[in-house]
Amino acid sequence: MNKRYSVIIPFHGDIEILERVLLSLDKTNYLQKEIILVNDASSHKLTALVKKFQCRLIDIPKRQGPSFARNLGGNSANF
Repeated sequence: MNKRYSVIIPFHGDIEILERVLLSLDKTNYLQKEIILVNDASSHKLTALVKKFQCRLIDIPKRQGPSFARNLGGNSANF
């Protein structure tokens, strides 16, 4: 059985923690996964991480909070 899943990560904080989360997800054995990173008006530049870990980035220009970011990511998930 092929397992598929989506991971939605709302982000507005520590870039080092985000990178550790992405490294951990990268080590999983699932063949079909998508990682959706929702940038909740963070000033961090996330382009390099998005390319490195092949995630999808959704930018929110004005801070909306983690619930809004999770819902937005969940509504755009494919799995």
